[in-house]
Amino acid sequence: MSERIISLHSAVIKATLPFAGIQPFPDSLISSSMALTIHERCQVSPPKGSIPATTLPLSFLDVPWFICHPMQYICLYDLVHPFSYFTDTALPSLKSSLCSALEDFFPFAADLLIPHHSRKAQIVYTADSSLSRTIAESAMDFNRLVSSSLQDAVDVHPLVPHLPPSRISEEGDFVSPVMAIQITVFPNSGICIGVEFLHVAADGKSFQDFMKAWAGIHRSGLSSNRSDEERVRPFHDRRIIRDTNGLESIFYRRFLSSNAIPTSRRIPVDKVRGTFHLNKSQLDQLKEMVLKKASSKPRHMSKFVVACAFVWHCWVSAQDKSLEDDQAHYLVLLADCRSRLGYPIPTSYFGNCLTVRFVSTSRGTLIGESGIVYAAKSIGDKVKEVEEDPLKGVEGWPDEVAEKVKPGIHLAVAGSPRFKVYDTDFGWGKPRKLHRVHLDDSNGFGMSDARQGDDTIEIDVALDKSTMEKFAALFGKLHP
Repeated sequence: MSERIISLHSAVIKATLPFAGIQPFPDSLISSSMALTIHERCQVSPPKGSIPATTLPLSFLDVPWFICHPMQYICLYDLVHPFSYFTDTALPSLKSSLCSALEDFFPFAADLLIPHHSRKAQIVYTADSSLSRTIAESAMDFNRLVSSSLQDAVDVHPLVPHLPPSRISEEGDFVSPVMAIQITVFPNSGICIGVEFLHVAADGKSFQDFMKAWAGIHRSGLSSNRSDEERVRPFHDRRIIRDTNGLESIFYRRFLSSNAIPTSRRIPVDKVRGTFHLNKSQLDQLKEMVLKKASSKPRHMSKFVVACAFVWHCWVSAQDKSLEDDQAHYLVLLADCRSRLGYPIPTSYFGNCLTVRFVSTSRGTLIGESGIVYAAKSIGDKVKEVEEDPLKGVEGWPDEVAEKVKPGIHLAVAGSPRFKVYDTDFGWGKPRKLHRVHLDDSNGFGMSDARQGDDTIEIDVALDKSTMEKFAALFGKLHP
C-alpha cells in the first residue's frame, strides 16, 4: 500500500520517514513549495537467481572512506508529461532497467557488514539483498531547480533519498545498506533521480559507471539478457589492490574507531547553492596568465589545474577577513589510480581506487595578487607527483586528515570533468542540472563537464549567503 503525504510538515515527516539519522526539516523551512507526495517505497534487486551469494572484503584504499558521510547526488531531466505517463510508462521501465543494471553492479544492492569479531568490513550480497527505492511527486518549481541562479541549498534536499537505518545483527555484526534511490516526478515538467550511497563501497568513477549503465539500459530498452558487447562488466575482485606496505590494519585502526559509520548530514538551513562555468576561453586565459607570471615553468598545466587554482583563490578570498594571513589553508585533491599503480587494474574496477594529495599555502599568499599563479604551480606539482608515484606518502594519510581536514581551512575537490556526467542519458536527452547535495554540509566544491559541452567546466558550490555573494563577484571578474 502506498503512502500519501498531502502536505509536508515536521509532524508528518517524523511519522512517515522513520529512517535513523535523518534530521526532520525545521518548521521554519516547511512551505508549500516543498510539498512532496510519497507514492511508493519498495525494494529492488538484481534479477532473481542472477547473482550468487557473494562477499567482497574491502581493500586498504576503501577503508579511509569510513569517515565520510554518505554521498548525495540528484540528476534532473526535462520530461514534459502528465503524471499518468510516469506511472504507466516511465516508472515501470526505470524499475526494470534498474533491476538489470544491478545484475552487474550488485554491490549497490548489498549491505556493508562489519563483523563484531574481526572489525574487517565486507560487502555482503545474499539472495535477499536489495536497495530501497522511493517514488515521489513534487510540487516544487522545476524550472527554478534547474536554473543557474542562486538558490537556497535546502530546496533540493527533499529530492534526496536516505539510506535505511543501520542495525546490529543477531550475531552482533554492524550492518548498513549501501545505496538508496528516489525518483521524484514533476508532472508536466521533469523527473529527478536522487541517490545516496556509502563512499566506502565505491568511488565516483564506479558510481558514474553504474549510472551510465542504468541509463543505457533504459534508453535502449534492453532486458537483462544483454549481449557481451552491450554490457558494462565491472571488475569486483578487490584482492587485485596490493597492500605492499601493510596499511590495511593501520587504516582500520585509524579510520574505523567504532562499529558505526556516519549516516546523516546537517540540513543546510544557512547556505545557498551556486553553479558557475569556466569556458574554454576563460580556461585558456587562466593558463596564459599563469605561464606569463610564473617565475619558472610549471611542472604540469591543464584546465583542471587552473580551474582548481581559480576556485580556491575565490573561495578563500570570500571567507571571513578576520582570519590571519598566515593561517594555513589546504586544497584536497583526489586522483584515480586505476592506470597508475604499476600493475594492471581494469578501468572497470569497482571500488575505491583513489589517492589523495594536500596542497598547502597561507591565506595571505592565496588571496594575494599572484595567488592564482602560486596555487596553479603548487597544484600542478601535486598532479605531477601523482603521475610519478601515486601512493607516495600513503602511510601518512591518517595524520594528514586529522591535521588538515578541518572546517574553514580546507577545501576538497569533488568529481571530475572526465566523468562526463552530462552524457548520462536515460532517453530523455542530457540532464538539465546535476547537484552534488553532500557538498552542502562540507568544505568542498564540485567539478564536472557542462551541459553545453565545448570543454566548459561546471563548478558547484554551497556557501552562506554573504560569502556566496563575495565568491560570485570574484568569479565574475574573469573575462567571459
